[in-house]
Amino acid sequence: MRATMAVLFCSLAALVLVNCVSTHQAYRYGEVSQVLLTGEGEDRRISGIKSKFKTDFVLGGLLHIHSEDPSKAGGKCGPIRDDEELEAMLFAIDSINADQTLIPNVTFGFDVRDTCYSENIALDETVDLIIAGSELYPESCEPLANGAGETNPNASGSASSSSLYNKETTLGLIGAEASRVSRPVASLARLFRVPQISPASSSPSLSNRDRYTYFYRTIPPDDLQARAMVDLAVHFNWTHISTVYSNDAYGKDGIEQFHKLAEERGICVDLKVPIEDDYVDSDYKKLAMDLYRSESSAAILFTHEQNANLFFTEVAKLESRSHTITWIGSEAWAKSISTIDSLKHITVGYFGVSPAVEYSEAFYQNYLAGLTLETNKRNAWFPDFFSALAGGCDPWQENTTNACNRTLNIFQLNRTHERTIYGAQTIDAVYAFAHALHDFLTDNCADPLVWISANKTCIGQKMELNGESLLQYIHDVSFTSPTGNKISFDENGNVKGRYEILNYRYVDSKRHQLLKVGTWKDGVLDFDKSLYDTMQYGIDKDGGVVTSPPLSQCALCAPGQYLLSLPSSCCGKCQPCLGASFSNSSYATVCYNCTALGDYWGNSPTNDSGSSGCVKIEEVFLTFSHPWSIVIVVLSVLGLLCVAATTVIFGMKWTSPVVKSSGREQMILLLFGIATSFLLPVIYISPPSLGVCVIQRVGIWLCISLTFGAIFVKVLRVYRIFLNKGSMTHVRFTEPHYQIIFTLFIVGVQVLIVAASIGLKVPGVNKDIRRDSENSNNFPVNILSCVPDHTGFLVLSIAYESLVVIAATVLGVLSFKFPKNFNEARFISFCTFALLLIWLTFIPSYFISSFRIEFQSAVIAMAILMTAYAELSCLFGHKLFVIIFRKEENQQQAQSQSTYLESMNTLVSVAEEKTPEMTRKSMMLSEKKTQPQPQTSKDAMKNSSH
Repeated sequence: MRATMAVLFCSLAALVLVNCVSTHQAYRYGEVSQVLLTGEGEDRRISGIKSKFKTDFVLGGLLHIHSEDPSKAGGKCGPIRDDEELEAMLFAIDSINADQTLIPNVTFGFDVRDTCYSENIALDETVDLIIAGSELYPESCEPLANGAGETNPNASGSASSSSLYNKETTLGLIGAEASRVSRPVASLARLFRVPQISPASSSPSLSNRDRYTYFYRTIPPDDLQARAMVDLAVHFNWTHISTVYSNDAYGKDGIEQFHKLAEERGICVDLKVPIEDDYVDSDYKKLAMDLYRSESSAAILFTHEQNANLFFTEVAKLESRSHTITWIGSEAWAKSISTIDSLKHITVGYFGVSPAVEYSEAFYQNYLAGLTLETNKRNAWFPDFFSALAGGCDPWQENTTNACNRTLNIFQLNRTHERTIYGAQTIDAVYAFAHALHDFLTDNCADPLVWISANKTCIGQKMELNGESLLQYIHDVSFTSPTGNKISFDENGNVKGRYEILNYRYVDSKRHQLLKVGTWKDGVLDFDKSLYDTMQYGIDKDGGVVTSPPLSQCALCAPGQYLLSLPSSCCGKCQPCLGASFSNSSYATVCYNCTALGDYWGNSPTNDSGSSGCVKIEEVFLTFSHPWSIVIVVLSVLGLLCVAATTVIFGMKWTSPVVKSSGREQMILLLFGIATSFLLPVIYISPPSLGVCVIQRVGIWLCISLTFGAIFVKVLRVYRIFLNKGSMTHVRFTEPHYQIIFTLFIVGVQVLIVAASIGLKVPGVNKDIRRDSENSNNFPVNILSCVPDHTGFLVLSIAYESLVVIAATVLGVLSFKFPKNFNEARFISFCTFALLLIWLTFIPSYFISSFRIEFQSAVIAMAILMTAYAELSCLFGHKLFVIIFRKEENQQQAQSQSTYLESMNTLVSVAEEKTPEMTRKSMMLSEKKTQPQPQTSKDAMKNSSH
């Protein structure tokens, strides 16, 4: 059993050892790189390192290894800064070369230059990188060629010891880190069409694709960071804030975005102070004193780590600090433990906004942990960095008292080594190039891939590989980096913004903690609920920890007012929300609009205290309680009673001569049309709604067309019968059912016109909000009315009905010579004349009342009522008079009328059986029989008495 366990243990140990050996064999930090030197005498320095082994592609690096020395003009390098971004780039290249699944049979090399945080140095190194490692030309130039079609190697001088047309192709640039350095480099890269991916340049100005076409970055732009800062201030209700920023591409562009967004959100920025490059301690001290003179209790520090360190150093020297200030730091120093810890009595409670990135554990645990002075032969800057980290030991001598321990790694040397976000984003940038190249080779080379370095082609190549062709593949990459970050670029070359909210907290006298307390993503600020109540906000005057957000606001305005910003006063003054605006809180910086809620108005629109809420705007229409409505309802009811009485009387006298001569079927249609005309005015005084408006639009024309059509068809029938009395042929289509069909046809045409009008202009409720002419802020009224008919179809309907009534009038006039009992011309004329007077009076009254929409409804209703009364009285009044008051006349006419009709019908029906001569004699005899007999004086006196 023990032997078995021993075998298993040895096997496991061997497996782990093999894995470790294979892992470390992938990293080539033990190989010596080519060192590039520049300068003379004291200024001589290492400007870059290059891979010595043969590679297919070279990635150029523009990294911030040293800081700039502000005391030396012309862009000189100062003390060493950090080399984590450099090691991250080399780690990524080693990992890609060892991964035969990503780009098999292709190797990457490196050519890294130190920019020293200087635009001048960065431009010099960029030119050297582009010209020495590529066959690239400016956009406006074409490559020189000899007769054989090959590029002339003597076309230009070299800027370095490397050949102008090196066989190793510079695929692209990683860097620069500072935005102010990236801007001129990006302009030069665009000129020579070299793709550039920066892991740290976050200035919003670099999103300009017209100026920086070849620039991409794996860090979100600062306009998103500014949004996160504004959301953080809004969350804590800090409406009074001071800002301090570095006056360069990074700080200036970022703080401008913050100021813009803060103004939109109603935040008062009281102090806007830049940090210049040439600031000394006295300048930082003055800046700190100005900051504490402000009443603001929250301050944005949008600057670099070095500036933040110098600034807080002077803040700590102040003898008295009048109040607590909660600091909000930008990503450049948000995770800088060295700055925060060294001044913890000032920085406790500060909030940092930093891009949310994932870190590659393989980079830290396998790669960085293996770097010592003994093992790291590739990085020529590593000894200086190690010496600075170890407190100034000598990295070159082994046997002196100040010699560095050459077997320690940086974690053993500094157990609190801080991970920078730029290391992870540098890895992301290198892998973006690798994935873009992989996609290009997959699309344009035969499988399996065979890359020919001598002429930079592959077997089966479809497209030339250059900066322009690679750019599109970089733009389209979408992958998950070994860091765990999901990388893809938008149209401006940016990655999606996701930020961590950090809080620096006091734990005890010996320990402080920088803790992630929330995130910001896609405009949403989300705090960790379990940590929210434990957050800290600074140190008070007595040295105690502030555990609640400080009040950093201007004077509060009462509900109903808002804070008006003034040029002379950052905090402005309170103004009332008048008219349709309102505010319902004491922190309002703008008035909200009640009309956004619908038909609402401020509840106190003219008062100096303003409106703190909204009320419904009064709706105005003709109500049933209005005197006009009462009159209309009474007239409608009386009219309906008259129609009902007429119908009953005519029903009782259904076989009487007067009723029979009226055309009973047409009489029914007429009475129905008049009855609906008496009902319709009630609809016009009803509260406007979709149903009411539809009935109004359709009902008025149906009533008019039904009554006018019935009158026209009735007169036409009588006219045709008597006009044909001398003919031997039967008059067709005079039967009752044909009269109904003709009437309905006339109505149908009107229905088609109304339907077309509705289709073109849909009925609905029209809202007209009218303000007080003397004070526009006063309560308005919302006048409700129905959407009017389409003008064209309105004119067409009027013309159509006018044609029908005119035709009926003409036929009535032509019927004057017909027998008295069948002659209704004068009554129809009276009716049309009355209608003409009514509508001529209505039209101007309608337009005169346009200033009061509710009165227009009453005018229309009265016009319809008068029309109905005119039709009822003119067309039925005289018949009712005969039936009720002149019964004898009704009886006397019965025989003559009956004899006439029987004779006419007999003549028509037997016309074909008689000879013309017989027909003429019978017609003369019939007419003679039906002629009225001369009245005696006694009869005349009797008739006159009636």
